[in-house]
Amino acid sequence: MEYIDGKTASFATPSTDLPLASGDTMIIYITSPDSLNVNDIGTTIGLTIFTENAQYYVECNVKSAETA
Repeated sequence: MEYIDGKTASFATPSTDLPLASGDTMIIYITSPDSLNVNDIGTTIGLTIFTENAQYYVECNVKSAETA
């Protein structure tokens, strides 16, 4: 899958915890979220990620897919 122009990688669902070293980055790819639909395009949603040591919250605008 190409996730940034010119950058490709294979993604898989993990079966165990994913340790992340301080300063590293993790990309989270969500397919078919169960509470979003076409009526949400243009609205702002919030996403919260819980870890063992912290809670991260980000807001983003819902866009339609650029390619199918």
